[in-house]
Amino acid sequence: MQSDEDALRQLVIRRLANHVRASDVSQEICEKTGLAWGEAESFVREVAAMEEKTIRRRRSPALFGLGAAIFLGGLGLVAITVSTVVNVITYYHTTQPEIWGAVNILLFVVNQSPMTLWLGALGLAMIMGSLIGMRDVWVDWLE
Repeated sequence: MQSDEDALRQLVIRRLANHVRASDVSQEICEKTGLAWGEAESFVREVAAMEEKTIRRRRSPALFGLGAAIFLGGLGLVAITVSTVVNVITYYHTTQPEIWGAVNILLFVVNQSPMTLWLGALGLAMIMGSLIGMRDVWVDWLE
């Protein structure tokens, strides 16, 4: 009986790691074992809670790829923003040095390239979101 329970545990871990909904896993357990829905559902919840790190580690390649893509996209947007702002400041500093005051430059950049600043803010949000979202994955791998 113990080996059957271990096999069911491994099945639940494998299915949850493959992003299958818990209700679908519960239904599969019901079909395989003949357990009542409530018992199968509580079994799946119990295994998910006990094996949370294992499930997260098995999901981590997909999560890492997604998090890295979002992080790199955010870095790209921030780099484009910085490059555009530097180009605008450089151009107007060389052609019109009389506007070279900190407040004037800030206002000028906002007037000349507002979309660029929004993209920079989006890039920073993407970077922070990927770092926050990947926090649990990093903790699991660094333990």
